This record gives sequence, C-alpha cells and structure tokens, in this order.
Amino acid sequence: QRSISLTNTSFIHVPTLRTLKLGRALKGTLDMEPSPFRPLVNLTFLDLSNNNIANINACLLKGLHHLKVLKMQHNNLARLWKTANPGGPVFFLQDATKLSVLDLDYNGLDEIPLNALRGLFELQELSLHGNLLDQLHASVFDDLQSLKYLYLQKNLITSVQHVTFGVPLSNLTDLYMDHNPFDCTCESILWFSEWLNSTNASIPGFPQSYICNTPNAYFNRSVMDFDPLSC
Repeated sequence: QRSISLTNTSFIHVPTLRTLKLGRALKGTLDMEPSPFRPLVNLTFLDLSNNNIANINACLLKGLHHLKVLKMQHNNLARLWKTANPGGPVFFLQDATKLSVLDLDYNGLDEIPLNALRGLFELQELSLHGNLLDQLHASVFDDLQSLKYLYLQKNLITSVQHVTFGVPLSNLTDLYMDHNPFDCTCESILWFSEWLNSTNASIPGFPQSYICNTPNAYFNRSVMDFDPLSC
C-alpha cells in the first residue's frame, strides 16, 4: 500500500466527504495550519490509526463540528499530552465536541492532561487500552456524562477513586479495566470494590483478571478479596 503526504489543500475539492479512512496510509506530518482536514466540514468518521503520528497541533480537527468517530490508535501521541511538552500539552480534541467514539489505544500515553477531554459531553465510547496510564487527574473525566463503554485494560492503573471515576462510571454499560496492577488498599480501591459489587454494567474478565498487585497481603489475589471492613 502506498503512503501519501497531506497538505493544506489535499481535500479542498471534496467538502461533502463524510467518511475518511487513512489507517496505515500516511507519511510526512499533520502538524500544519490550517489542518488538511479543515475543508471537510461534513466529516463524521476519521481514521488516522497505525500511522506513527507523533506531531499534530491543536487545530487538527478545527471546523469538524459533525465528527462523530475518531480513530487514532497505534500512533505515538504520548509526548503531546505530557505536562513537560514544550509549549504545554496539545489539546487536539478541543474542536471535536460532537465526538461519540474516541480510540487512542496503544499510543504510549502516560498522562491525560486535565483539560484534554473537556467538552466531550456526547462521548459514548472511550478507548485507552494498552497505554501506560497510572495517576489520573481527579476531574479529567468529568465531562464524560454520556459514556457507555470505557476501555482501560492493560494500563498501569493502581487506584480507582470516586473523585476520578465517579462521573464516567455512572452510566456505563461496559467496563474493561482488567490487567491493571491494582493497589488493594482502602484509599485506592475501596470505592471501586463497592462499585464492582453493586453495578449493573457488564465487566468482561471480572473477577479473574482484576488482580491486586499491592500490598503484599493481597498480592496476586482478586480485587473481590479486598475486605472493606478493614477500612
């Protein structure tokens, strides 16, 4: 399959385009203004997966007010969301307020900046599978009131607290958070263990793949073995 390089004018003659699939198709940079996608005001589906994308700017999705599905899995976006990134984190989702599905699997992400997911009130599916996420800001998911499907399996998450996960877990139908190194202490896991016991959501892999990593007393035991009375 041939790779293509995009420019500011790549799509100026197809303003009615609604679906654009560029998975495994790109070379060169997307870090340009205006964005190559700026003319595509009717776009609802954009697939940029598997392109090793490392540099984009905050205007990437500007004007795409109808965009519903964004697939960016298997890229290299980690640096863009780092607090230490020169110039600060790049909030490339700021114009995509109509997003329903967002896929950022396998991007090496170890941070989600506080405002990265702001305004995504209509997001129903968020996939962050296979990243390096651990400590998450208390209110990072607070706008995700419509979320139905959350994929966080195979990260480095140790703690699942109400201040961070109360909003996104409130209306979920499916949670995938297996294969994380949970810290089974009162502070880190008490609220989550109670939520797991009371939720009607589907939780594939539960309880066998929800395993405590720390402390030693719970090492390699199920999160379900955690004793809330110890708190």
